[in-house]
Amino acid sequence: MKRLLFVIPIVLAACGTAPTESREQLVPLASSASAKGGGSCQLANGNSANQGFDQYGYNRCAHLFNGTFAGYCAARGAAPDCGGVDGSTTLIMKWNEEWDRGNATSWNDGPYDAYLDNETRGHYLDGTAFSEHFKTRWDAGCVASGGVVSTNGGSCIWGAFEVLMDQGTEAGAHVWWTKLTPAGYGN
Repeated sequence: MKRLLFVIPIVLAACGTAPTESREQLVPLASSASAKGGGSCQLANGNSANQGFDQYGYNRCAHLFNGTFAGYCAARGAAPDCGGVDGSTTLIMKWNEEWDRGNATSWNDGPYDAYLDNETRGHYLDGTAFSEHFKTRWDAGCVASGGVVSTNGGSCIWGAFEVLMDQGTEAGAHVWWTKLTPAGYGN
């Protein structure tokens, strides 16, 4: 504890003063960011993508989505509340090239070293505030069991993926829905 009390002032001093802006102002959404320099990149699935963020919030070259559910849903031609949440709910998704490869092969050419990290904060359709941080990865155990049990004994989602961590806030309380130990992507 004493070490922590010593380290915190040093970190704060090194970072300058504490930020006064809200999180939304510190992490700009794609709608307020511009693509840098243009150009394109080749994705692991063989597709070419423009560099920078598109109008929905995707930066496929960086394997990142930074926007709202309205943007996520619009990219799919769906209503702004397609995720079961208010369209203004923020969504940050991060994935690796293996995720692109898996999508390109309809997840039929495993094994994959694919992972996905989702962070969201906003409101359900009834106005209830929530936040969630969710991590998942492709798992051979989930595939072999038909989506019932993962290699590590955890729960499976979407048939082929192990839920590594799922936590957030609901009704003002912190909740752990899933937590594997360790909760990282690992090998």
